[in-house]
Amino acid sequence: MPPVRVEKFIGRIKGKPSRKGTTPAPARFSSNSPIDRPTSHGTNGPLARPERKHMNPASLVGVSILFSLLLFGIFLVSGHGFIEVGRHRRQLATAQAEVSELALENERLEREVLALKTDPRAVEKIAREDLNLVEADDVVLLLPQGWRTRVAPRATPGPVPAVKP
Repeated sequence: MPPVRVEKFIGRIKGKPSRKGTTPAPARFSSNSPIDRPTSHGTNGPLARPERKHMNPASLVGVSILFSLLLFGIFLVSGHGFIEVGRHRRQLATAQAEVSELALENERLEREVLALKTDPRAVEKIAREDLNLVEADDVVLLLPQGWRTRVAPRATPGPVPAVKP
């Protein structure tokens, strides 16, 4: 049998491909076909790949779920996993709260410094309260430690509500 020669399609004429220089292909499984050759175990047969068993779709789904669970577990406990990211977010929120508190404290201290520079009454207040300085005609009362707890009125318990039988 003569060898088969196939060339490229050259173009289309009214929607049909033109074949230049082709000959019809021989029957696929004839006895003279070059596909049938002796195999390594001595019998004649096609050299095609043997047909494999197809996988069950349920097993493919099971394998993909197992793989997904494995990846989720790795992301959950790894160094850059979900747990670690949550811990870092809580630390960031705590640090931001501390920074905002410190910013408020700084603003208060800046207002106090400005008042001490410009207002003589603020300087006098600091001198009297923190340094215990007095003027010549002031009367000073020194009270012992814990005097507020001794002077404060004791809380009396209110009436007890009646219990229904």
